[in-house]
Amino acid sequence: MSQAQKMEFKHMRRLVAAFVALIIATMATELLAQDFNDGVKAAQKGDFATAVKIWTPLAEKGSRVAQFNLAVIYDDGMGIPEDNAEAAKWYRKAAENGFPQAQLILGIMYVEGEGVPEDNEEGLKWLRKAAKQKDGIGADAQARIGRVYERGLGVEKDDVSAYVWFSVAAANGSNEATWEKQSVAKRLTSSQLAEAQQRSERCMTSGSEDCDDKSTWDKIIDTVTGN
Repeated sequence: MSQAQKMEFKHMRRLVAAFVALIIATMATELLAQDFNDGVKAAQKGDFATAVKIWTPLAEKGSRVAQFNLAVIYDDGMGIPEDNAEAAKWYRKAAENGFPQAQLILGIMYVEGEGVPEDNEEGLKWLRKAAKQKDGIGADAQARIGRVYERGLGVEKDDVSAYVWFSVAAANGSNEATWEKQSVAKRLTSSQLAEAQQRSERCMTSGSEDCDDKSTWDKIIDTVTGN
């Protein structure tokens, strides 16, 4: 990935993290409220070092919200030194615990190779998990998958697949994906466009489970498994 592309993905990742960080105070019901709220109060005062001390034990016990909050703090360097590797560690734990926002950001980090080795197949895996969400997180993940295919980031450049994912993201409310879909469509032949539209419909009706050309996805699986 070029340096310009890395900077673009980093900027987009930080926008996601900054937005999600705004909702940390609304999620205390998943945790021991008093302990968690003490961390919230510290964070709201800008004392993120104290928030980290409070949330780390909760995160180590498996709280995905605490894990995600720690990841955001380390990712953005909020009151402590920025540490992308530590951020990636906590994003992964939260992602493995099924936290969609963490799945999205972890996928982006693998695509851009920040905090983790660049690994587009791994990035796609996490973006696909996030893409199953029926909200803005899902639409964002879908659009990012489209960009991976459009730009050939670790996979064969594939405008048909890019159109599919942009189409799904646009249908789920992504205005940017609407424009990207139209841009990609100009490069497709009539037969390619027909295939892309058919796959887009299949992708949407399956909840983003069945979106790929089977032969393309088989090749990706073979690459990952070494077959």
